[in-house]
Amino acid sequence: MLILPQQLQNDIEQYAQKVQDFTNGIISETEFKVFRVPMGVYEQRKNGTYMVRVRCVAGYITPKLLQVVCDIAEKYGSKLLHITTRQEFQIQNISLENSVHIISELYQYGLTTRGGGGNTVRNIMASVDSGIAKDEIFDVFPYAVNLTNFLISQPSSWALPRKYKISFSNSSKDTGYAIFNDLGFIAKQQDSTQGFAVYVGGSLSSQPMIGELLFNFIPSSDIYTVAEAVKQVFNKYGNRRNKHKARLRFIFYKYGTEQVLNWIRTAYNELKTIETSYLFEPITLSKQTDFDKNIYTDNSDSNFILWKKRYVTQQKQKGYVSFEIPCKYGNFSPSTLRDLAKYFEPYGDDIIRFSMRQTIFVRNIPEIHIYEIISNREKIKITD
Repeated sequence: MLILPQQLQNDIEQYAQKVQDFTNGIISETEFKVFRVPMGVYEQRKNGTYMVRVRCVAGYITPKLLQVVCDIAEKYGSKLLHITTRQEFQIQNISLENSVHIISELYQYGLTTRGGGGNTVRNIMASVDSGIAKDEIFDVFPYAVNLTNFLISQPSSWALPRKYKISFSNSSKDTGYAIFNDLGFIAKQQDSTQGFAVYVGGSLSSQPMIGELLFNFIPSSDIYTVAEAVKQVFNKYGNRRNKHKARLRFIFYKYGTEQVLNWIRTAYNELKTIETSYLFEPITLSKQTDFDKNIYTDNSDSNFILWKKRYVTQQKQKGYVSFEIPCKYGNFSPSTLRDLAKYFEPYGDDIIRFSMRQTIFVRNIPEIHIYEIISNREKIKITD
């Protein structure tokens, strides 16, 4: 699914060398930071303590892979995994030396920390209920994955003026917060063609801005061209001297909305004349279809009724539901997440998504299994 570029292995080896150089006093902290942060490694408040941020496109991770992550985290001394507002997670409280081992081992399982920080293409988000929502236009998850693979394969995606944040929403409700990202795609259907309304320049940080409408509609095949056009304009006009005024929205503040939109549309039209070899790859995720139908349910249980009302949502797939596992500040211990992932592994691969609310969103669960799951919530650390 996630296609890691061949260059990534060289990047990991180079990072390992920079860690050694920094440890031996050959390079300064400032020089080292240039390599460390784009690899998704951040220093924490306690001196000598670091965390790594792991890319999870649209918050997706299989239960089996999540168990592997928990094992790696514990192996190298981490007792805290943190879900971020960009649907990825951090392995916290590790040593700098162990960050090298963690990054290398994650790579062996198809996971990467590259782009977890720095002036790079960051983790691409999507509506957490994409693919299962009753009111969605279509499932945007495959587009988030395909666009990720397209962008992380390009060297220019790792040397931008500042971070480049992208999100997809599966309906006009904009549950993926597309209008608050540098580039946002909102699912739309025009006649019989699936596509997107496109917004650009959004942000929620200092001097926030709601994204400007770039295109009322583009066919879904044009997402690569749009993302590349925005990136080219960002690269050309972005502020590389002052990081506090380097985000994409500051180009709008400096040059005006119409001028910037015109630059992007011009770049888009020029790129459209160039034949591209990148093709959309469909993505199929597994879920349990042959499940036990003889499971006890007590519909008179008041706690069950309340929990179901609070957290459970009917899916568009008949007989299946999703639910949210709340947590404080997005923090879990590796052992807790491992138990949870192991419990849900029999239900298939498309079960767990990390949400922008820093919670775990469980999906594709047979509705008749909900009572049993809730009854076992202490065992798998699901809170009320």
